[in-house]
Amino acid sequence: MIREWLRRSAKRHVMNTAEGRNYAVSCPLKYCSSPETCHSALSQACSAKHAAAGLVRRPMAINAISGPLSNGQDQGTKRKEPDVAEEAPEEAPGYGDGVEYWNKRYRGDPNPFEWLESFAELESLIKEATSGRTDAAVLHVGCGNSLLPEAMYDHGYKDVTNIDIAEVCIQQMAERNRTLRPELKWFEMDATEMGLIESSFDAVIDKSVLDTFACGDNASTVINKYLLEVQRVLRPRGTFLCVSYGVPNTRLDYFKGKGLNFAIKQVPIPVKLPGGSVHYAYLLRKGITARS
Repeated sequence: MIREWLRRSAKRHVMNTAEGRNYAVSCPLKYCSSPETCHSALSQACSAKHAAAGLVRRPMAINAISGPLSNGQDQGTKRKEPDVAEEAPEEAPGYGDGVEYWNKRYRGDPNPFEWLESFAELESLIKEATSGRTDAAVLHVGCGNSLLPEAMYDHGYKDVTNIDIAEVCIQQMAERNRTLRPELKWFEMDATEMGLIESSFDAVIDKSVLDTFACGDNASTVINKYLLEVQRVLRPRGTFLCVSYGVPNTRLDYFKGKGLNFAIKQVPIPVKLPGGSVHYAYLLRKGITARS
C-alpha cells in the first residue's frame, strides 16, 4: 500500500546534478531516506537506501529515480470538503482532461510556453512572496515548460523545486537545464497529493494551475484539496502566489475553503497588449495557526 502511494503521488524524481557534485540543498521529498545526500548525483550509498524503500530507477535521458523516498503517508484525519458549492466547470479546451492531454501537448510542441505572465511582470510579486530573499525555498507548481524557473535561477533564486503531473515536460525541462542550471529540481507529481515535506517552502508559485482545476469536474473539491496541500508544504507565514485569469468573485471563495487559514491580498496585473484582459495575482500568507 505504501509503495503504491509512493508511485502514484510522484512517479519520478529528476535531478540535474553532475556526478560527484553536492549542492547544499536538502531533498524536499516527503519520504526521502537521506535528504542531505539525495542531490549528490545519487551516490551508491544513497541509491541503496532508495532501493531499500522499494523504489526502482528507470532509464531516462538524465538521472532519475521513482519518487517520494521513504516509508509511508502521513496519518491524520480525513479532510472535509469545502463549503463552496460545486459549479459547472469553466470553459477551456481540454485543460480538465488530465495528464493525457498535457503529455500529448508537450510531445507535440516541446517549445517553452509562458502562461499568463513572465518573470519580468512577476518579479516584484515574487520578491514580495519571498520577502526579498533569493535564498528562499520556492515551489513552482504545474511548471509545464514555462521559462519562469530559468529566469528566477538567473536572478539568483537557486532553490526552486518544479513539479508537474506531465512526465513529458518534466523530462524535457530537466534535460534543457541540466548543464546551465543544475540546482533546479524537477519532479513528476500530482499537485493535489504532493509527496513533499510539511512546512518546507517559503513560497509556492502557481501560474494558472488553479485555473486549470477550475475547468475540471468537481472543481471546488479538487481546488480545496490542492490548496490544503499548498498550505501544508508552506512554512508558517509562507506565501502562496497564485497568478490567475480569474476575477476575484470567482476565486476568493476558494481561498476561504474549509481547513484553510490564509491572509489574502489581491493585485490586478495591468494589461500588456491592446485588447487583452486583466489578470490577477493573489498573495496568500499562511497563518501561524493554519492547519497543516
